[in-house]
Amino acid sequence: MNAADVGKMVEGLTDETKTKIIRELKVELGETIAAVNTYLRSAGLTSSALTPPTPLLLEAFKLCPFETTQVVILGQDPFIRPGEAMGLSFSVPPTMKVPPSTKNIYKCLINCGLMATDPGHGDLSSWARQGVLLLNCALSTILGKSNALAVIWKKYTDKVIAALSAGTQKIFILLGEFAKKKASLIDKTRHIILEWGHPSSLNAVNKKDCPENFVNCDVFIRANAALVTWGRPPIDWNIAPLQNNLPMVREIDQRKTLWIFCDGGALANGKEKCISSWGYYTFINAVTSVASGIVPAVDIPGEIFKGSNNRGELMAIAKALDYVNMSLPGATFTQVIIVSDSQYALNSINVWVNNWLTDPAKMADKKNLDIILPAKVTLDNIRKSCPVTFEHVRGHKAEPADNGSMAWFLWKGNDVADKLCAAELEKIRKP
Repeated sequence: MNAADVGKMVEGLTDETKTKIIRELKVELGETIAAVNTYLRSAGLTSSALTPPTPLLLEAFKLCPFETTQVVILGQDPFIRPGEAMGLSFSVPPTMKVPPSTKNIYKCLINCGLMATDPGHGDLSSWARQGVLLLNCALSTILGKSNALAVIWKKYTDKVIAALSAGTQKIFILLGEFAKKKASLIDKTRHIILEWGHPSSLNAVNKKDCPENFVNCDVFIRANAALVTWGRPPIDWNIAPLQNNLPMVREIDQRKTLWIFCDGGALANGKEKCISSWGYYTFINAVTSVASGIVPAVDIPGEIFKGSNNRGELMAIAKALDYVNMSLPGATFTQVIIVSDSQYALNSINVWVNNWLTDPAKMADKKNLDIILPAKVTLDNIRKSCPVTFEHVRGHKAEPADNGSMAWFLWKGNDVADKLCAAELEKIRKP
């Protein structure tokens, strides 16, 4: 690992995270990097043999910064197959087969009622964004070799665990004998330590019908109960299944750009009983997520209806901006592009409202300000940290033939968002 590799490794960390795990531990981290390089040279290897790739070594802290960590789940070592390790313990990219240990975690969560259904993929990023630090004690290994660098990483990661222990009150989940040995690094008088056997399918107890089987593990229930006791929100252990995952597109910088496709819909638009819906679809580095809902009905001065298609379009962008704003700590994206087929919604939030605010009289006859003004505030806050651009796409046009083109990418994203809105309205039609 050279200086450029290390630069990519720390890029995207919050300042407090850098202080706690980089600046205050620079000696231990420097020694570890030097030892990894020595190992690679002695084995005739380059840094390309490391898994996960160097930029992902601190991904756990990029998605779950030091200052927002609520729960720590310790893993032992990254997955060893090409493309599996993503810098989060027990987690793999959504394109990879779900490892048996992760499947057993899902079975446990379903059994105890914390997960509705197996999501069909192994990406645990949504946990990390809620404050769950998925930390491996060895941040890297060699492709095809488990625990190849475990001894080398031990001094540094032990210091990291001790630093976490010295911070605010947390819950440490230790699964398996290796993780349980780290309990000595944690202040038991301040933190809660929850232990269970390892979820691996190689753990003989998981093949038996007995209370110790991982399917009966209660640490996730106990973790949520503790958070509630502390006055904090519980972790939503549900993971959304992938929906309409888009293939890699040639023209897109997958890693750095967060795309959000927004759309709105309405039943009986313009009529008294109009009901409107919103939906958005996010895409970054081939990882997707969705959200949708019904727009709350409001009294609109001078109108008989309490919803409209325009309110659905605006609400989708407002909800998308809220999502971006919450994702800023530790975000891996460097820009956001919001796509909508509503020129009205895009202009209202990104252009026109700026003119209205210069002269309050201009707002006297403007509709939907209850959505537009808060969205504007959120947008301004995001732009202090990250550029946001708005892009218009024509809706309801024919699917482009080339599914590797930008035109197809935009069409498909809009189509997915449109279907999310339609599905919400269908629930109203057929409760």
